Amino acid sequence: MAMVTAAMLASTATVLAQETATATEEATGTVEALIWDDLRSPDGQYTDADLIDGITVNLYHLENVVQLPDDATEYVVKDVEPGKTGKWNGDWVYVNSKVSGVGGYVLGEDFVFPYMHGWVGWNDLKLDSQWGYTFYKLELADKNTFKPLDGKERIVQLTPWNLHEVKFFPATFSYLPPFEIKSTTAAISGYVWSDANANLEMQFNEKALSDWTIVLTNKYGSKIATAKSNIYGYYYFQGLKPGTYKVWVMGQRTFKQVAPYYNMCTWPPYGCEKGSHTISAVAGKYYDNKNFGMLDMRDSIWATLYYGLWWIGLLQYQFAR
Repeated sequence: MAMVTAAMLASTATVLAQETATATEEATGTVEALIWDDLRSPDGQYTDADLIDGITVNLYHLENVVQLPDDATEYVVKDVEPGKTGKWNGDWVYVNSKVSGVGGYVLGEDFVFPYMHGWVGWNDLKLDSQWGYTFYKLELADKNTFKPLDGKERIVQLTPWNLHEVKFFPATFSYLPPFEIKSTTAAISGYVWSDANANLEMQFNEKALSDWTIVLTNKYGSKIATAKSNIYGYYYFQGLKPGTYKVWVMGQRTFKQVAPYYNMCTWPPYGCEKGSHTISAVAGKYYDNKNFGMLDMRDSIWATLYYGLWWIGLLQYQFAR
């Protein structure tokens, strides 16, 4: 809970400092949201690991807005501001779509860093008038890969004195919660990192490797899809039907794979390293930490020597720390 509260404060301070002018100028608004999977966190709380990438969110703007009397029975928007009543009508007009991933800001103990997963947001959203209400709507684009547990829509109200709306808090607060979903298909994810000491374990001080190509195949080795690792070395595949899959990493000239460990008599897809992960996927499950550790052969002559011994089976695990 503390992390979520801090996230809102950090995000608000950062974006408002950059995005807002005075109410008398051309002010613009900001909207953010998070998406998390209840299957991973069924107690109603969530961590960064529970936030889900790759979910499309559509943004709509309410145009031709008309405020209705309180006794109106047909309306588009109602009671969007806590403690106040109001009904409005109008037409929802599509703006654009974005996909959840890295972004926003989390406030750490000594620094600010972006969410690694599950964030979606828009800056520079126009306001309809200098002193009136502006309404936007966020809508999950369901591709039959999840079941929305708390609705597919979020209504956002922006004003010149409220230019930043954050949909972060759990439902016990007056703010609407993040989008809560439950997977109906399988997902596979992991990291690519520079295993500097070649101990097959990803450690905090070891560097993430971005822009590496990950290959997903069926159990027979036929390619199904590819993905790129992001700035944190993270990759994912989602919307997978039940079945057996293998995940491989494409090789690069100055690196050699040390994790996962592999047998010499392995025939990977063209261009891939030999080590792979095999997953027997079940619908509604996430298979994470399918990681790839790479040894940078440019580090020293000892890396080359170590890899040579490791490759022929004389040394399988520990490199001098």
